[in-house]
Amino acid sequence: MTIAPMFDDRGRISHFIAVKDEISERIRLEQELRRFHLAVEQASDGILLADIKGKIEYCNPAWARLHGYKPEELQRRGHIYQFHSREQIENELKYYCRHLRQHG
Repeated sequence: MTIAPMFDDRGRISHFIAVKDEISERIRLEQELRRFHLAVEQASDGILLADIKGKIEYCNPAWARLHGYKPEELQRRGHIYQFHSREQIENELKYYCRHLRQHG
């Protein structure tokens, strides 16, 4: 809650205004986000997020472990193309990237 004084013409406090912020929804969403983050971090399946150009933005520990890295190593300089064969890139990844560029 925030309380602020209001002044009259002479500069004296005439009354106060109180503002109460409703943060219960924000707290609920933050808790939900924490649960989701823990689930992804602790998942035994590898999970990877990359931008449209293939730069790795996030990978969970399982995905990094599968490829012999630490997550922070891949998130700093990893690229999805270094983990796929030319055939996979040409047949699968390029199709999805093109689709995302066109349709979002």
